[in-house]
Amino acid sequence: METPRKSMALGFPDSHTPSDTLSTLPESIIFRIFSFLDPNQTVRLNLVSKKFRLLCLNSPYLYFSADFDSSTNSLARYSQFCNYVDNVMKLRASLGIGIDRFLFHWFCKQPRFNIGAQLLGSCLKWATVSNVRELDILVYFLNRWNMSTYSLPHCVYECQSLRILRLNLQMGNFGLESRKMDFVEVFLLISVNIFDMKFGEKISSFWTSLRRLNLDKVKCIHDIYIKTSSLEELELSNCEIGRLYSDWILSIASSSLKSVSVSRCHFKSSCRSFLDCPSLMNFSVIGSVFDMPSTFKMASQSLDNLGICSSNFKKSCSLYISCPAIKQIKINGCRFKELCSLKMNSISLDVLNVSDCEFIYADEKISESGCQKRINVFAQRLQTLTINSSDKYSYKFPLCISAPSLQAIIWKGNPVDFSYLKSFMSLEYARIDIQPSCQHKSKKLASRCKLFMGSIYSVAVLLQSLKDVKSLEINVWPIELFFMQNDEPIIFKNLLHLFLLVNDLSAEQLSGIASFLKGLPNLITLVVKCEKKSALRGDPELIVLLGLCPKAFTVSFSEDSKQLKIARGNAQGVDVDDNFIKCTSVGMETAT
Repeated sequence: METPRKSMALGFPDSHTPSDTLSTLPESIIFRIFSFLDPNQTVRLNLVSKKFRLLCLNSPYLYFSADFDSSTNSLARYSQFCNYVDNVMKLRASLGIGIDRFLFHWFCKQPRFNIGAQLLGSCLKWATVSNVRELDILVYFLNRWNMSTYSLPHCVYECQSLRILRLNLQMGNFGLESRKMDFVEVFLLISVNIFDMKFGEKISSFWTSLRRLNLDKVKCIHDIYIKTSSLEELELSNCEIGRLYSDWILSIASSSLKSVSVSRCHFKSSCRSFLDCPSLMNFSVIGSVFDMPSTFKMASQSLDNLGICSSNFKKSCSLYISCPAIKQIKINGCRFKELCSLKMNSISLDVLNVSDCEFIYADEKISESGCQKRINVFAQRLQTLTINSSDKYSYKFPLCISAPSLQAIIWKGNPVDFSYLKSFMSLEYARIDIQPSCQHKSKKLASRCKLFMGSIYSVAVLLQSLKDVKSLEINVWPIELFFMQNDEPIIFKNLLHLFLLVNDLSAEQLSGIASFLKGLPNLITLVVKCEKKSALRGDPELIVLLGLCPKAFTVSFSEDSKQLKIARGNAQGVDVDDNFIKCTSVGMETAT
């Protein structure tokens, strides 16, 4: 992390100076303590004792920070600082004392003190002679008319010991040379302008040991093409990407890349991302803004998690996922002005978490064209799916799922707009546990609520899409909601086993359940689980109240009277397909 900006304090001990008893500790522990000190603190420690003067001279951690813009007696302190740093670096180099980490932060912006780049060049020369392993550089690079470009000095390219390089130019221009840098493993660029059209190609060709690349507060207008077998992590944060009227392309072909993270970035142009990375495991976009249409295409045998969260898409967003092993997709808290399209070839998706997304319409009345604005999920091969959903925007959040091969679905959370669901023709098992996003104590109040009335229509579409299911586990709320506005039941001609979850099996709920059962001509097993003890235990009319034939069905209660089972007379030994439920319950546990 970047060290907080500090005022330069040089050569003046204060009351907080540590006792010399600290010098009795082993040197390895003392040096470890030094690694956590603020810049310039080793200068203070020089004054504690001769022992500490020697310890500071031999410390593998050198942290210097300069800020003369607002301090008093600036010129004297400036000269003192430059002389001290220069002398220390030369002395250490002459004695052959190595450096593990060298931090040099130069905040001065006044022209008379703005020789940061010049002093930095001298320091880097002596640091590389001392076989430095990590460089943390911040310098205000004065580039008149914003035309000059800063490049790393030759000594850095020749430093075989260097492993970590952190460079902050305070929004200065930066350019890479076409020179070998095959020893650096971590490269962090902060607050720079990259106008180098060949930046990605240079990273690919010359930084052949690079494992981690971070771009933070970077302005980049040119495409980035990277082909590497070493890079494992790529992170873009707080960046300004692209320019108007021109697409911006991020293309990565890598056999080693495991994680890609995009956070709080602003994409001014159309973003097209192509990731051909067999080892990619995680991909995330968080808190970013896309002014133009965005496309993400990724191919990976290992991708496990994909997240699109808290981002603003002012145009369409398309994701093409050729990742058969993907387990979790999360689309959360996003704003869409056009549709979001998700196409995938996965067979099993443990969790699709879709929640609190908002579609922005031109006006409150949803026109026919406006109805096309939705999240589309196309998954031709998908066989198992768990969905966590919530929606504080209600009908403004339409969700369309096209999965003709789907065999098992678990849907948990608040209802969203199901008005675009396709029929799941191959469905064997469904587990539905959705709750209202708004509740009303009376039907009269509910009928006046636009959100609630929209939920009634959505639930009807959801139930219609499940009509081919063979085993259904569902809470009673969607059933009650459906029959608030519908008289005729949906026909579930293939449904054999029904598991109902209710709070308290009341007479009113019995009526709704009975209406639902009219559409189940081939029902074999009905299990009703109550949160409270059922008061209907022993009621001889129970089967009749449910609209079932007493001669065909028998009823039994659990010992605690919280669960009743009704089975067709010739199927007393038949239970709900336990093996199938156990198999799909794994997804439910993950979703929960």
